Amino acid sequence: MNLFLFVRWYYRDGIQDGLISVWNILHLVLFRFNILELLKTLVSPWKRDIEYRSWRGFHPGKEFIRLIENVLARFLGFCVRLPVVIFGGIIFLFVSLVTVGLYILFLIAPVLPIVGGLLYWLLSGNFEYTQWTYLLSGCGILFAGICFVLRAPEMALPQNIDFLELQKKSWFKRVLSRLEMDMDGIPKDALENQLAFLTLLKMRNISEESYVYAINIEQKSFIQKERAWRFWLPENFSKNIPVGKGWRFGYTTRLDQYSLDLSFTDRTEYDKMDLVGRQAEFRVAAVVLERPQQNNIFLVGEPGVGKKLFIHYLAKRIRSRSFPKGSPLNSLRVLFFNLGEAMSDIVAQGKNPETEIRGFFLEAAKAGNILLVIEDVDLFLGMDPQQPNIAHLLEEFLEMPTFRFIGMAVAARYHALAKKDEQILKYFETIYLRQPNTAESEEILLQFFAVSEKKQVVLTIKAMQALIASARRYNWEMPYPERVLDLAQQVMIYFRNQPRRFLNEQVVNEYVSLKTGAQIGEITQSEQEKLLNLETELHARIVGQDEAINQVSQVLRRARAGFHDVKRPLGSFLFLGPTGVGKTETVKALAESIFNDEEKMFRLDMSEFQTANSVDRLLGSQEDGSLGILTKAMKERPYCIFLLDEVEKAYPKILDIFLQVLDEGSITDAFGEKINFRNAVIIATSNAGSTLIKDLSHQNMPISVLRRQVIDGIVHDGTFRIEFLNRFDNLIFFEALSITQLIRIADLKLKKFVEQVKLQKNITLVVEPGVAERIVELGYEPDFGARSVNRFITDHVEDIIVRKIIVGGIGQSGGTLTITPRDIMNI
Repeated sequence: MNLFLFVRWYYRDGIQDGLISVWNILHLVLFRFNILELLKTLVSPWKRDIEYRSWRGFHPGKEFIRLIENVLARFLGFCVRLPVVIFGGIIFLFVSLVTVGLYILFLIAPVLPIVGGLLYWLLSGNFEYTQWTYLLSGCGILFAGICFVLRAPEMALPQNIDFLELQKKSWFKRVLSRLEMDMDGIPKDALENQLAFLTLLKMRNISEESYVYAINIEQKSFIQKERAWRFWLPENFSKNIPVGKGWRFGYTTRLDQYSLDLSFTDRTEYDKMDLVGRQAEFRVAAVVLERPQQNNIFLVGEPGVGKKLFIHYLAKRIRSRSFPKGSPLNSLRVLFFNLGEAMSDIVAQGKNPETEIRGFFLEAAKAGNILLVIEDVDLFLGMDPQQPNIAHLLEEFLEMPTFRFIGMAVAARYHALAKKDEQILKYFETIYLRQPNTAESEEILLQFFAVSEKKQVVLTIKAMQALIASARRYNWEMPYPERVLDLAQQVMIYFRNQPRRFLNEQVVNEYVSLKTGAQIGEITQSEQEKLLNLETELHARIVGQDEAINQVSQVLRRARAGFHDVKRPLGSFLFLGPTGVGKTETVKALAESIFNDEEKMFRLDMSEFQTANSVDRLLGSQEDGSLGILTKAMKERPYCIFLLDEVEKAYPKILDIFLQVLDEGSITDAFGEKINFRNAVIIATSNAGSTLIKDLSHQNMPISVLRRQVIDGIVHDGTFRIEFLNRFDNLIFFEALSITQLIRIADLKLKKFVEQVKLQKNITLVVEPGVAERIVELGYEPDFGARSVNRFITDHVEDIIVRKIIVGGIGQSGGTLTITPRDIMNI
């Protein structure tokens, strides 16, 4: 123990800290034995076991029996409470004498040695009389030393702690671990002062904000751990349930059979978790529950947003009696009532549901201290035809001051209930639980990892930020915080199978990439080469269209590097051009390049969505319960290229839907669920303005002029609105193909056809020079572009091969066939 710090504390804060410690210990005894509460209710009936008058008129016999039973109930309560009060009083008196005596010694300890010296001098060296003064002084100093060592841990943590002093703290190694560092890997000169250390952090791409954040996390964690074992602190001794807390309230024997009782302990995973970012809602709930009437709450939020945690935290606060003194909330019992299970048993036993449910509610009201919580209560208020409607039963009790009730519901069903039955909602105060923000999500993640980090830090600051960012972008099946906790749990399992010291950003990115198929995080060497050579890779399949390929490649490179709006799709393009110039083939090539799978393309033929009911086909319908084609596909394959073919033919309101998709990266389906488009590349194709594009292309007009004239043309003729066009990252113009380009396309098609025949039939095809030219000469139709060439190959070249196989007698063992220009000319 540092002597200087002790002396400074003793004369500055010691007297106050010692007095607080004495008061806390005495308060602990009073609280544990519940002496004051038991004295107030000394002659109260035991467990409210009293008889009420249930008859009319004057009946002396019944009145006498009722009086005797009630007197006996009070006498029983008196007999149980009095011994506890007496025993608690004796303990309190004993503890008071000991602690007050020690505190007095603590106060006079510095004076006692002086008094002892004076007595020694006055009594001519008679040590026999003065030794007691030294002994008492030693006891006082010892008590002071104990108070110093056990003082509140935050007292030992000044605001502006020196960097060298910080290194001596037991938790500084955990700070380094949060930054993915350890003492062995840090040069000694970097630990000489804070400036040198911050320079090292900068070299390792770690911000000063992350460093300060890590200090705050570990300092807070240290204080919490140190305070946790100091039993005399109010937040700790209040965790113990006082003797006789529920003696003045009634029994709930039937309710207890179907309820999770949170009044004494909580053995669920929620016990160790604190409420984060819900303090305003919690204060509102406390005020409502404390009201003498209409003290009922409807807790509304999406599944996974934290409704259960809210209730468990409320129960924890009630158990610790942390509400103001005299508040009725300190005496409540929180019962999670499983109404569904109770209803199943009632029906199975052939009992009357209305009578039985009324009995449950009556038991809660008579007990006087029950806070009844029912999950998904809206299902029993007429929202589920499979369940009985108990709204009229509930209304009988909601106005009773002793009947406190919290109903939980998801937002969509709550709003449907509000439209259907406004009457019952007048008894409730509705509290909406929003999704936590980023800072709150970080705190929730730290709580989640606390169990795994008792001995050493696992989760780094960057990994925590990556988890939140990934959950926000890649996982929309559930709301926050469950969304990020679900991902964290999966990443933790993945991490345990990895030979790594820290769960860092790289681990998170690896797992998310593995799960989604989307490349995220740092760009690898192979991916770097692929991105830089994207134009070359696409041109291996796409002939011509240099400007279109360049523009698409630039946008996709920016998106992969992180230079795009994360609240919008990865990329969005409108491909404009005549039929058969390579628009759809470009989409397939992009799917192969980005997702390594041509099947990662989802196509919607918009010519099939030209009527008013097309909106329901896309988004779903609540009336018949059908899922939308669009929303179902994006839920199943959120990481894909989404092709809207011939988008100009769609019903106008459908274009408004895609206006939102392009702008916000999401859309809400018919059932209120938000669908994520932020991981997709959206490409719409259209023949709008194709004639103008053909004409202007032949004039070798600059692309900027071509762009302006085509846009003006399609906006003027009403094909698209300007706001719809502006939502795309780029409008890509596909020019009409030249004869030379068509011949190259025919060559590519023939090569692919040769590979297919070899693979399927084990036949080697030899295509002589000039075949492609003959195919274009005979098969090309200007109105259909390259499609007419492809169709000619499929229809005629395949027929040539079939005939040659038959004539040549080539079997399954394979062989060689030659296709000549003459074969094409003879068609």
